[in-house]
Amino acid sequence: MNPIKTLVVGYGLSAKAFHLPFLQINPAFELQGIVQPRGNASREELPQLAHYRTLEEALQKGEAELVIISAPNEHHAPMATQALRQGKHVVIEKPFALTVAEAEALCQLAKEEDRVLSVFHNRRWDADFLTLRQLLEEEKVGRPVLLVSRFDRFRPQIKWSWKEEPKQGAGNFYNLGPHLIDQALQLFGWPAEVYAHIRTERREGQTEDAFDLHLYYPDLTVHLGASTLVSARWPRFSLLGTKGSYTKWGLDPQEELLVEGKLPSAPGWGAEKPEDWGTLITGDNDATSSQPYPGVPGNYNVFFTGLAAAIREGGPNPVPPHEALQVMQIIELAYRSQQEGKRLKTERA
Repeated sequence: MNPIKTLVVGYGLSAKAFHLPFLQINPAFELQGIVQPRGNASREELPQLAHYRTLEEALQKGEAELVIISAPNEHHAPMATQALRQGKHVVIEKPFALTVAEAEALCQLAKEEDRVLSVFHNRRWDADFLTLRQLLEEEKVGRPVLLVSRFDRFRPQIKWSWKEEPKQGAGNFYNLGPHLIDQALQLFGWPAEVYAHIRTERREGQTEDAFDLHLYYPDLTVHLGASTLVSARWPRFSLLGTKGSYTKWGLDPQEELLVEGKLPSAPGWGAEKPEDWGTLITGDNDATSSQPYPGVPGNYNVFFTGLAAAIREGGPNPVPPHEALQVMQIIELAYRSQQEGKRLKTERA
């Protein structure tokens, strides 16, 4: 299989930590260029590549087959449209777009152009999520009745970035909401109702920095949430079922390693330490037992391997655009719920 000539748009944390390391170690890809509108970091750190200031320039001068868009959220749909119309395969960093209408248009355009369009919902390959999925498949807690899934941080001082600007697509809900929503939809499918409380907790904040989103199913409730003011050690996952419970603290180890500059080809990549495994408690009215539940290793490279197979061999898209569209539909429903202050019934996706 000839390597896929690849262009990355953007040179921030997402590009440097979540895309470039995997493109560099995966022989299915040939990284050819970077689009960095401002600054010279990419030129200084990766002098062997082609460098551009705009996507338009890169599409005119480069030979990329695949464009990975890791730019601020408001550029996702316009840049993806531009690349698809030039016959390129496209990966978009989450969120897919700013609106359902934008996402639907991209799905249609990719179909018309017969190009692979995927969205980087990499948290499907987190160790903790893969472990939770396995635990559910094995029915370790019986029938699930409640899942609390949170992605909290303690950042009381605001550090300026485009994510803190008061505009559509900024804020914590667009930043972390897509991860949590996508994971819930992967586990349980489309909910019957949603209710959201999206808010700004830091008084200096100009956009949302916290949210709680409830997804209601016939016999299950999923509570998704995030805040920038959680200094306590709250669980990442809390699952309750008819036969027991599962609680997991801490985050998948891959992000920290990638930010430190570790390459994802290291032995044991994505595996959690035994002391970081979650706790499974099972039993009945008379007695319970508690034990660590071994973690399943995470590996974001599964996305890139699947993407290469989809492009070169017609294999399944690791994150089909219609699945990312469902995430956008939940996001819009959540904002409606917030505005109307009530639970909303959902239409079938």
